[in-house]
Amino acid sequence: MAKKQHVNAKDVLPLNLVEAISEALGGRTAYLWVPSARALSRMERDRYIFEQYARGYSQEEIADEIFLSVRTVYDIVARERRRRHLEKLSTDEKS
Repeated sequence: MAKKQHVNAKDVLPLNLVEAISEALGGRTAYLWVPSARALSRMERDRYIFEQYARGYSQEEIADEIFLSVRTVYDIVARERRRRHLEKLSTDEKS
C-alpha cells in the first residue's frame, strides 16, 4: 500500500478552488481526504451498478454487462444501499 501523503491545498490546487473549499467549510481548518483516481473510478462504477439495479436490472444482468461476478454486484448493491441509508439519516438529523 502506498504511503499516505499530506499536502497543503494551497501548494497544489488553484487559489479559486482553495477559496471555494474554505467557503464550503465555513472558513474552518480541516483535513480532507481526496480519493485516488482508482478509488474515484470504483466509486463511479459502484454508483452505476446501483443505478442500474434501481432501474430494475437484475444483479445477474448487471454482472454480465460489466464483467463482474454476481456476488460482487450483490455486495456493491448492499454497500450502496447502506451508504445511501446512512446519508439519508444524517440529512434527516440536520433538518
